[in-house]
Amino acid sequence: MIELQAVGKVYPDGKELFWALRGVELQVEAGEFLMVVGPSGSGKSTLLSVIGGLNPPDEGSTRIDDIPIYDLSQEQRAEFRGDYLGFVFQDFQLLTHLTVLENVLLPLTVSGWDRVRQRRKAEEALERVGLLGKARRLPNLLSGGERQRVAIARALVREAPIILADEPTGNLDSQTGWEVMELFRDLAREGATLIVVTHNPENFRFADRILYMRDGRVVK
Repeated sequence: MIELQAVGKVYPDGKELFWALRGVELQVEAGEFLMVVGPSGSGKSTLLSVIGGLNPPDEGSTRIDDIPIYDLSQEQRAEFRGDYLGFVFQDFQLLTHLTVLENVLLPLTVSGWDRVRQRRKAEEALERVGLLGKARRLPNLLSGGERQRVAIARALVREAPIILADEPTGNLDSQTGWEVMELFRDLAREGATLIVVTHNPENFRFADRILYMRDGRVVK
């Protein structure tokens, strides 16, 4: 499903260059639950952004479903992200002035689907994460775990085959984080491909495979 070949990413750092990724080789199978771990500055989030079509690498190739995503135009790549990728972040990134249902509907506004289908899909996604009964609430009336579940529902609503999550349990207590990871594991069992960046070793048991990074390289 995902293949990176000799991927490098460099950023200017004063008068020098900082290599956030160095010669990364990676293959992820469809339905695999991969965790990415390593110290701060090791390149984990940069790797996720490259896979997510958000950050063109300076070297190497990135293919998803055998499509070289950085050969696409910006418009084509945006459409590709909508079809293939769902994103979940540590800080949820929910719009506080919109209801739970309206937040989940957001990715569907560019789908071309009619409103009836959009609402049905959003309600199905909320039901999947156990929050359909709170669809009309504002996010600030929910617990942290519930807000993360809304973010997961938003990532699922277009039925993207790949979910990318950057520290999704970082702001949650241990029990709530455990529940979120169980939900991710269930999604993988249903066929979704998941890549999760985490610092929490308690999460490791949920993964099919763990990728260790240091200084922009895959070391184990």
